[in-house]
Amino acid sequence: MQKTIVPDVWTWKRWQADRSMDFNSWFVKGDANVAIDPLEPDAEDLAQIDEMGGVSWVIVTNRDHERATRAFVDRFEAKVAASDLDAGELSVAVTQRLTDGEVFQGWRVIQLDGFKSPGEIALYSLDRKTLVLGDSLWGDPAGSLRFGAEKKLADLKGAALSLRAALAVPHIEHVLVGDGVSIFGGGRKAIVDCIHDRALPDALRINLADVPTQLRAHHDGYRAASGDVGFMLGAERLGYRILRLEPGDAFCPLHWHTREEELLIVFDGSPTLLHPAGNLQLAKGDFVAFPTGATGAHKLRNDGKETCTIFLLANVDQGDVCFYPDSKKVMVEYRGLIVRSEPELAYFDGE
Repeated sequence: MQKTIVPDVWTWKRWQADRSMDFNSWFVKGDANVAIDPLEPDAEDLAQIDEMGGVSWVIVTNRDHERATRAFVDRFEAKVAASDLDAGELSVAVTQRLTDGEVFQGWRVIQLDGFKSPGEIALYSLDRKTLVLGDSLWGDPAGSLRFGAEKKLADLKGAALSLRAALAVPHIEHVLVGDGVSIFGGGRKAIVDCIHDRALPDALRINLADVPTQLRAHHDGYRAASGDVGFMLGAERLGYRILRLEPGDAFCPLHWHTREEELLIVFDGSPTLLHPAGNLQLAKGDFVAFPTGATGAHKLRNDGKETCTIFLLANVDQGDVCFYPDSKKVMVEYRGLIVRSEPELAYFDGE
C-alpha cells in the first residue's frame, strides 16, 4: 500500500487497461481499521495490512464496488457497512446499514441521488478535510473530475444537484475516487468545475427552502441551524450563509474581524443585534454592515417568539484574525488557533 497525504489513509490500486485508469482502494488506520471499496490485495498489501492490525470494517460505497469485500470478511472477520438502499444487493452480509447524515467510524455518510446505483454514498471526514467518492465521479483526465459512466446515470441533473448539495460540508481539500486519479488539494473547486462543465443552469442557483442546514449547539445558549450556500454554488471570494435562530438562541459571541467585512440581511423574524454602542432590535428586510475593526463588533440573539432567518455575507480572507472582546480571545482563522489577547507579550518574551 502507498501512504497518502491524507492523515492515516493508505491506498492500493489496480490498472484497468480497457479504461486507461486505476481502480483504487482505501485503508484508514484508526481505533477500528477500515477498508473502503477494497480490491483484491496482493501478498505485500496483505502483509502491510496485517502489520497495521488488520481490518475491522469494510465500507462499500455502492453495489458495484463490493469488489473483494468477501476476502476481507474471510481473512479478518471484518464487518460490512453499506448504504441501506444497496445493502440487499451485496453478496456478503451487511452488518451496518448506513443512512444519510450519520457518522460512522469517523466518516459522515452523504447519500447521493441520480446515479446508476440508488445507494451511492460519499464519505466525509472533517478532520481530514477529505471526501471519498465511489462511482459518482471519476478522476479522469488526471487532475480533474468527471461524472462516471455518464450514459448509465439515472438522472444527470439530479446527480449534479445531489453532488452539489454534498458541497455544503465545511472543508473539502482532498477528493479520493474509486476510479481514476484522486484530487489532493483543491478538491471542492474540482467538484464545482465538474458540475459547471456540464452546463446545467439549475446548478447556478439554489432556493432558500432547499439550503441544507445543520443544527449546532456549541455552548449554553449558543445554538443555531446554519447552511453554507456559497460552498454549494462554487463561490470562491465571497462566503454566504443562511442562519436560523430559534427563540432564546444566540449565534457566536461578540466578535469582530480584521480582514473579513460582513453583511447581514434579515429575511424573517426580529433578531436582536448586540453591539458595543448598544442593542438594536432588527426587523424583516433590515440590512446591517459590519466593517472590519472594533466598530464592526456584533452578536446576534433571538429575543422574540418566532424563528429568525438571517442571511450573512462576507469576503473570504485566509489572513483574517477574529477578536472576542468580552472574553479577551483572539482566533487566527486559517489555523483555528485561539489564544488570549491579554496580557500582551513583548516581542522577545520567552526567547
